[in-house]
Amino acid sequence: MLGLAKNINTQKVPEEILAKVYLARQPIFDDKKDIFAYELLYRSSNVNSAQFEDASKATSELITNTFLSLGFDTISNGKKVFINLPRKFVTGELPMPLDPAIVVLEVLEDVVADKQAVAGVEALTKQGFSMALDDFVEHEDSQAFIPYASYIKVDVLNISETDLCKQAERLYSFGVPLLAEKVETYARYELCKELGFRYFQGYFFSKPVLMAGKVLSPNQVSMLNVLAKLQNPECQVEDLEHIIGNDLGLSFKLLKIINSSFYNIGKTVESVHHALILLGLNALKKWVTLITLSSVKGKTSELLVLALLRARHCECLAEKLKLKPEAAFTVGMFSLLDAIMDQPLPLLLAQLPLSIEVKAALLEGRGELGELLKAVTDYEVGNWEHIHNRFVHKDAIQLTYEQALEWSKKVKDDLAA
Repeated sequence: MLGLAKNINTQKVPEEILAKVYLARQPIFDDKKDIFAYELLYRSSNVNSAQFEDASKATSELITNTFLSLGFDTISNGKKVFINLPRKFVTGELPMPLDPAIVVLEVLEDVVADKQAVAGVEALTKQGFSMALDDFVEHEDSQAFIPYASYIKVDVLNISETDLCKQAERLYSFGVPLLAEKVETYARYELCKELGFRYFQGYFFSKPVLMAGKVLSPNQVSMLNVLAKLQNPECQVEDLEHIIGNDLGLSFKLLKIINSSFYNIGKTVESVHHALILLGLNALKKWVTLITLSSVKGKTSELLVLALLRARHCECLAEKLKLKPEAAFTVGMFSLLDAIMDQPLPLLLAQLPLSIEVKAALLEGRGELGELLKAVTDYEVGNWEHIHNRFVHKDAIQLTYEQALEWSKKVKDDLAA
């Protein structure tokens, strides 16, 4: 079975010209008809069927699309996922970069169980991967994989009831849980259940559901790399100098801002190193983050101004409440990262080395920073009655908002100059 398968005004790129990626997801149920896992199926277009020439390439694209474009958390919904494994992945010729805790690897039926393949399966199980034998048909060679299997998948569609009973009886003796695939009728489901199958997959339960996502552009990938480096707690002066020095546009804008009336230093700052001495590492990291996000193409200035305003509002309020102002600034700025980048926020944050506290605030609204962000966003939309955080007072929010508004307007003018 090789079925590898905010209420913000932004300028949208026409849907028909967006680069897209596709995959299909089919649920796997347990004997209580609860979803146990999902199988991810390769798709090359919005046609819900597998069309490819190279199985290894299809699996590689499936993995990349799942983690870089659609987001594993979105796809898996907290469940494990089954992914088809062609021979090159089995033997180690191609690496398997996934976390063993979240995937089950399906050894395809056309993988010959020679010494190299068996050794590859053994190596993957030692790494902690669970293995499933896909479309398993018992013969002398295929039995070599059984000691390493966590699941045996049986195609129950085109097999007589008598033969299925005999096959199930033999396979049951191996002590490996059986998974019936291509279950298309209630009668076949009931029979498989009586025969001891523990898991079920097929059209009787659900057809594969097509899922689509946008591809991160090279510019977006580059921006995420910069943001990841900036958010790394180990980012030091030399690292920041290297980041800025490799981008002439970034260097120019940064020096222009520092030499503007915003700081009114009184002498010309001619180098990034000089700027670091005058402003410090954290201040420059903040500016580089702002400049990087302001360079996103196709976004209205209103969105970027809102991001600046929210970040500074969170920071000012955090200073007043004796919280962590730098973390609060990050929470405010990155709360709009999905709108700026046109990608799911969990996917973007998964690629950034943010603290647990910051991620909890952004994704779940938890902790003091989560409460702070909620108060700020409620203030933005006029939900006065909802501002009832235990440590946030309306007067403090209004005062810090006015400070943040003045700051964001000035920053916007300097960035646009």
